[in-house]
Amino acid sequence: MELNEILFPECILTHVQAANKEEALHQLYEALLHAGKVKPSFYEAVLERERDYPTGLELEQWNAAIPHVVPAHVEHSAMGIAILDTPVTFRRMDDDEATVEVKVIFNIALDHNGKQLDILQQIMGIVSDADIMGQLATADTPQDVLHILQERRISV
Repeated sequence: MELNEILFPECILTHVQAANKEEALHQLYEALLHAGKVKPSFYEAVLERERDYPTGLELEQWNAAIPHVVPAHVEHSAMGIAILDTPVTFRRMDDDEATVEVKVIFNIALDHNGKQLDILQQIMGIVSDADIMGQLATADTPQDVLHILQERRISV
């Protein structure tokens, strides 16, 4: 499965204003739900999984989070992306007692046909490139986000 198969402009949010990760994740949930990609249970499932398995990544400059859930909460595979104006706090994936201020959220929603490992590997290719992350973190529109990913040939 390729990342381009699960990217939809209506599921990409830029200039997100959120006081905390719950608000940011709820905005992504609303976009994914409105687009018919997730079930109403998706938001609570994301929060529950995040409590048990944090997804914040401390990176070179622009920190990210990659929350995701099991397919039971997904109608059709998609990925919500939120570019926040002000970072929000996530617990770190590698040390759940530490936190990280996250600017970019990749919210994966894969149905039963989704290949989570393939998608995670592609996202790791994005987040490990400080130049791409810097461009994403300052993108103005969903189309800008898609263009950045396509220009960099990140399987999109």
